[in-house]
Formats: sequence, structure tokens, C-alpha cells
Amino acid sequence: MTSLNNKRIIVQAICYVLAAVLLYSAYAKFIDLETFKISLYISDHIPKEFVSYLYVTVPTVELIVALLLIFYHKRRKEILLSAFALFSIFTLYYAISKKEGGNQCACGGFLNELSFSQHLIFNIVLIMLSLVGLILHDKIKLNENR
Repeated sequence: MTSLNNKRIIVQAICYVLAAVLLYSAYAKFIDLETFKISLYISDHIPKEFVSYLYVTVPTVELIVALLLIFYHKRRKEILLSAFALFSIFTLYYAISKKEGGNQCACGGFLNELSFSQHLIFNIVLIMLSLVGLILHDKIKLNENR
């Protein structure tokens, strides 16, 4: 039983870490929305007609997923999958953009100051945390259904 409780605590801690990163990223974008909009606009990988939607949608989605990770436990698997998808998309976008000589990171805050390698490692750690959370969540559910 303690193993099951430990898994629950680990999943909760993972959710808090992911939520903290998403809250920080959303806050950094909202605080300087115009800079975020410009960084999206100058990207070669985002059609210009989508920028007017994305510059508000991205931090809003980050905020919603973060709040769900913290407060909504009934659909934890789906929320962890959402976090995994967000971090995967951000990582893929960043890697492709940098590979093709694109602009700097549009994440905001201290993340803009990271080197390419540091940023990539940071994102991969978040992706791995999401996966660990998903795996542990499934193990918890499997044990509960026995």
C-alpha cells in the first residue's frame, strides 16, 4: 500500500513541477504579449495569418493545462497527455527553428537566456517527467482496479 501512496505522491509532484513551468511560461508571455506576438510573426514556421490567434491562445492553453494539473484530478491521464503534447510540440518547434537558423526562443523569461542545448535538455526533461507521470498514473489505476 505504501508503494501505491508513493506513486501517488510522485505523480502529484510531477504535476506540480509541470504546472509551475507552464504557469511561468504563460506569465512570461502574458506580461510581454507584444514581444511574444512579434517572435511568432518573424518565425518562418508559423503562417502569418495564424499569429493573431496563436499569440493569445498559446499562453492561455498553458495556463489552462497548468491549472488543470494542479486542481483537476479526475482526468489526470488526459491532462498529463496534454502537458506531454505541449512540451513535445514546443520542443519540436524550437529544434526545427534553431536547426534552420531561426529566431530565438519565444518562451519568455529565463528560458530565453538558455543556450540551445540547455533549452533542449530542459524540454526533454519535461517531456520525460510527463511520461513518467503517465506511466505511474497507469500503474496506480491498474492497482486500484484489482
